[in-house]
Amino acid sequence: MNLSVTKGPIGISELVYSTTAEQAIECDVMLPDYCPDMVRILCCEADVVQSSLSHHGQRLTLDGTVGLTVLYQSAEGGVRRTEYKLPFSHSMDLKSADEGSMVTAVADLSYINCRAVGPRRLDVRGAIAIGVKVWAQKEEEAVVAAEGEGIQLKLKEMEACRVVGRLCLPLRQTEDLDLPQNTPAPTAVLRATGSATISECRALDGRVVLKGEIALRICYTTDETGRHTDVAEYLLPLSQIADAPAAREGASCTAALRVCGVDVELGEDMAGESVFTVEVHMLAFVHLCENMALQLATDCYSTRYPCEGKKKPVPVAGSGYVAQERKPYKATLNVGEDLEQINCLWARPQKVSCQTTAEGSQVTGMLRIGILGQTADGVDFRERQTDFTLPLPQRVGPDFTPEVGVTLPEGSLSGIGEMELECDIWVVGAASDGATMEVLTDIALTDDRPFEADPAVGIRIYYAQPGESVWDIAKRYHVAQGRILEDNELSSDTLSARRALIIPTV
Repeated sequence: MNLSVTKGPIGISELVYSTTAEQAIECDVMLPDYCPDMVRILCCEADVVQSSLSHHGQRLTLDGTVGLTVLYQSAEGGVRRTEYKLPFSHSMDLKSADEGSMVTAVADLSYINCRAVGPRRLDVRGAIAIGVKVWAQKEEEAVVAAEGEGIQLKLKEMEACRVVGRLCLPLRQTEDLDLPQNTPAPTAVLRATGSATISECRALDGRVVLKGEIALRICYTTDETGRHTDVAEYLLPLSQIADAPAAREGASCTAALRVCGVDVELGEDMAGESVFTVEVHMLAFVHLCENMALQLATDCYSTRYPCEGKKKPVPVAGSGYVAQERKPYKATLNVGEDLEQINCLWARPQKVSCQTTAEGSQVTGMLRIGILGQTADGVDFRERQTDFTLPLPQRVGPDFTPEVGVTLPEGSLSGIGEMELECDIWVVGAASDGATMEVLTDIALTDDRPFEADPAVGIRIYYAQPGESVWDIAKRYHVAQGRILEDNELSSDTLSARRALIIPTV
């Protein structure tokens, strides 16, 4: 039998495993000798900084550091700060992974608590949540062309996206920052926080180039007692080149940045002026894909022999695009009637999830707000929580993993015990508009029972209904679709009105 079938590969990236593991934080720490005794703990914050991720076979290891910051009230009534670096390493087995899999692991702070055990000792308890996802990379063979023995193919042309990389890249940037003019000199740093946005993401061979900006807010004391505080804010240009073995020149590149922690040291420049030496720790979420044109066969028949097409449902990712949204956010928070002034604010997105329904997609989560303010008794700390919902402009699929960021928040006391919070919340992630398609994987003909024309039939008329497909009619009568289109002067496969069709008999 003279039938020639041509097959081609379809690249598939399929999420096969998703889990969350927990890494406990348990330690007792002592105040350094230079720190005064504690009277009351104001707040305990922790920043999780990833340093490396290794994946060999089914073994995954994630290393990093928990940066613990404790603000407390001293006997003098001022606010003091102490910090600790707690290294962690978490390993786990991934039964669904192999050397060709794409694996991502992201560590987030789940919770942190500390209590004073005496004036110089702290008991710290908390946990890190490590989210792990595994994508299997495989290929499916599908029919893309066939000829001979009257074979007819129904071909679907589409723009497709082949995912070549899902990366979580640790980055850091170091800067020496002068104080704003006409501001008092700092005596100690209390809290540093930041946010980062990407303006350009470009793939090179084995590398990705990221450009954007980093917004920083540094809260510090201005006297030795710690009773007076000030805030300095900076906007820094960001330019990073990171290693990404999967990257290829011309690949589509999407990235989002998370500021994981900001380390600040006080120093002096050559003129003796105070400067902040800042090291910003970030995590870049990079998605690499290659767009391509696909032509896939979804159905077949023969005009000469009975024909059977073997079909298989295959997830085909459509053209990749960036699903992103940024909107202003406002909330009124109860902060207590004794708060007289707001010194510094910071915000951390938590419990982020994405829901998709027939109506669309939206990202929800919670903002954890830290408030350092002034009362009649001195500096105090408040923590509040507020929920947010961010509708996405496009409907996204199950492979969409959102990264949510928040600009440095602003707050003002609007009444007795109330604060008006304002910030921007943004979400970004890579998505595709693909779906599961039934495609032909093989074709078989039955050559011992060829179709025979009925000599008694000179002409055949078929009364078609609106919406009927010429392909289906041609397949039913074992006639080439092109013959029906040509003989009836049709330009479309779908009939728009009821009409009589001439069906060729030869």
